[in-house]
Amino acid sequence: MLLGLATHLIGLRHPAEVTFDEVHWGRSVTAYCCTGERLFDVHPPHGKLLLTLGAVLGGYDGRQSFESIGRPYGAQLIFWLRLMPALSGVLIPLLFFLFLRGVGGSVATAWLGGLLLALDNAFILETRTMLFDGILVASTLGALVCLLAVERARSSHVAWAWTVACGALAGLVVGTKFTGLTVWVLIAAWLGSA
Repeated sequence: MLLGLATHLIGLRHPAEVTFDEVHWGRSVTAYCCTGERLFDVHPPHGKLLLTLGAVLGGYDGRQSFESIGRPYGAQLIFWLRLMPALSGVLIPLLFFLFLRGVGGSVATAWLGGLLLALDNAFILETRTMLFDGILVASTLGALVCLLAVERARSSHVAWAWTVACGALAGLVVGTKFTGLTVWVLIAAWLGSA
């Protein structure tokens, strides 16, 4: 967890310019929080709404231009614009650890899996910029961890709580990207094999 915090929150303001897909998602954040402009997008809104939540918490006012890659951020609060993906990146190794333990992996195996994800350049890159792929991965792993917790629940109340959490996270997965429908297939396959 500490390694995830260090790799995701330290230097989150760098680079201090709009990067690749931040052009698209920055426009969506500005539309959701400030202008009300209608934008066509093939993805569902939940990932972009979480990006917007981070921006609003930081006092984003919608004045940042996302017209092209390389445009400087200026006085905008870059940290807050990138906060939600960074928090997802911090959670991914922990959730992977819990997932590996839930499917019967040893503590050493789960720890190694979490460590490797904490140091994975692709995950670090995707979760240090204003993208929502980290939200997709974190909510997918969260839904699967909750699914495994349902089977280990000692009472029906606890099982129902884990079931609701699993459903909410699986809904967030699909609400982030339609490719997240695969988590529903995984859940159905797991339940069908039980």
